[in-house]
Amino acid sequence: NIYTDGSHLDKLNKGRLGCGGIMVEMPDNDEELGKKIGEFSRELTPEWLEKTLGTKDVSNPTAELLGVLTALETFNIPDNATVEVIADYNGVMGFLGGKWKSREVYIAKVVNKINDTINKKKLKGRITFGWVKGHQAKRGMTRDGYWNSLCDSLAKGL
Repeated sequence: NIYTDGSHLDKLNKGRLGCGGIMVEMPDNDEELGKKIGEFSRELTPEWLEKTLGTKDVSNPTAELLGVLTALETFNIPDNATVEVIADYNGVMGFLGGKWKSREVYIAKVVNKINDTINKKKLKGRITFGWVKGHQAKRGMTRDGYWNSLCDSLAKGL
């Protein structure tokens, strides 16, 4: 599984954004957490956003989608593996499942880049997208909630 998240790093400081992700080798049973085999944390600076997307004025959903893109570009997914990308933003499933259409050009660019990366890495038919409730209380937290919580910290640069 690949867990991703996007976040406002500092809402008071011009809405700085970040994203993070963790790749986990999943265990055979549901009681174990799995083994972390990679992670990333990236600040999405206004300069980088302008250069990459043609705008500095983006929202938190953009950071969520950039988390997915960065994960797919960063992690080495074996040729025979299936992968589920799990995020706490249901737009990941909406946009990448083709059910949602973007009115924002920069979001469409990110979605297109994700789809291009899926095709380039030959993941079509081997990748699915799932949702997890974000910010779960520690008591009763699910396995997906545990990894999502760690991704949230990475997205915030903590």
